[in-house]
Amino acid sequence: VRPDTVGLFEHIGVIEPVKTVYSTLQASPRALKMLNDPLLEVATREIYSEGRSRGEVQRDIRAKESAIRKLSRKYCAKGTRTKKNKGHFGGYFSYMFSSRNDDDSSDAEDSAMDDEEAGGAQLTQEDIEQCIYALGDHSTYLRFNRLPCDRMIQYMQHYFSPDRIDVDVTGKYNISLAIQEGTEGSRLTHSHIRQYNFVLQSLTLWREVISDMYRLWHLAEEDLLDPANPYTLQQTGQGLHRVQKSPKVMKAMRQIVARVQRQLGDRWIGSTIVHLGDHNVPNALMFIDKYVQVPRILGPLVLCLDKIAEMKDAPGMSNLVKSFGGVSHTGLRLSYHNFVARGRGA
Repeated sequence: VRPDTVGLFEHIGVIEPVKTVYSTLQASPRALKMLNDPLLEVATREIYSEGRSRGEVQRDIRAKESAIRKLSRKYCAKGTRTKKNKGHFGGYFSYMFSSRNDDDSSDAEDSAMDDEEAGGAQLTQEDIEQCIYALGDHSTYLRFNRLPCDRMIQYMQHYFSPDRIDVDVTGKYNISLAIQEGTEGSRLTHSHIRQYNFVLQSLTLWREVISDMYRLWHLAEEDLLDPANPYTLQQTGQGLHRVQKSPKVMKAMRQIVARVQRQLGDRWIGSTIVHLGDHNVPNALMFIDKYVQVPRILGPLVLCLDKIAEMKDAPGMSNLVKSFGGVSHTGLRLSYHNFVARGRGA
């Protein structure tokens, strides 16, 4: 809130800390122990259906529902349990395959855990379930947002050699990522090896940022709402923006860049400067928005590439695929020569 508007709100506070799973569980010593329970991994695991039978998927659903039920009953305050919890993914299966010993095992641990719990919030079974589902949402987020980066890295490592220029199976096309300034809009000149490492570096950095996006969102909000760090309106060359330093996000990003550097070793290409709170990236909101676009850009491309292999068997499509040099070369042209092998720069 701007200092000149604070008086308009009198004694009304418009900023509240974000309520997280940890802050909720921390209020109860009993519930906080759930974060170290091995069963939590099963309860929050993302269930994939691709390439699996219906029976396998249903088995995982039942295991997940059972884990959620056991954890919510075990770590909620005594006396707040419901008699039956049908679950979130399909109560019929949860009821049919639930164990009669679930309730007994939770009750048997009550006395020991209640003795350890001194005061604290009385979290209900529903409160615990909500925390578990929130953790599960993070797994879902990673699946749909980080997966495109993983798939693009897999495609590049499968189709390209990091240290040489290959020739495809037809013998007609050089499999190269080399770019030349002034050619096809490129503003950089990179050899195949340098461009390969540059693309791998970019995809790896995007992947790590998305993996840490929940924490970065949280830090971005703290920076944006920090009364000791107000914004200033400035012309940045891209219009009028709120330019605001973001020390917490900056520190986190430097840690991520350092982590990626360790992963890649001596193959780092270009600068390690993080632009944040300047004319390039005015504030933390612009920073977050930039990386939110990554899965939106890569997702359709990965979906297209995944479907190319299916096209070769589709009636009327096999000849078209062959005209581009087969599935392998079609994938190469679509994924890299028409996407990453441009080097347009900033």
